Amino acid sequence: DEFERRTLIAEKYGGDERIHAPSKVEIDDQEYMHMIQDKVKKQISKRGIRTMTGLGRCYRKLDQYDTGILDQYDLEKGLQTFHV
Repeated sequence: DEFERRTLIAEKYGGDERIHAPSKVEIDDQEYMHMIQDKVKKQISKRGIRTMTGLGRCYRKLDQYDTGILDQYDLEKGLQTFHV
C-alpha cells in the first residue's frame, strides 16, 4: 500500500520535485485512516472467505475503467453491500 502511494505521488509530481513534510493535520488524518482501515480489515477477516471473494468480485465490477483504483463512493458501496 505504502509503495503504491509513493509511486502514485512520484508519477504526479515527478521524481525531481521535493515533496513537503506532512503537516500535523495530514499526520492526524493519516493516523485516523489507518485506524479505520484496521477496523475494516478485522471485520472482513471475521466474516470469512466468502465475504472477501464477494468484495473482490464486487469491486472488479465497480472498476469500470479497469484501473485497479476505487474512489470513495465505490468503496463505500461495496462495504454497504456486504454489511461491513
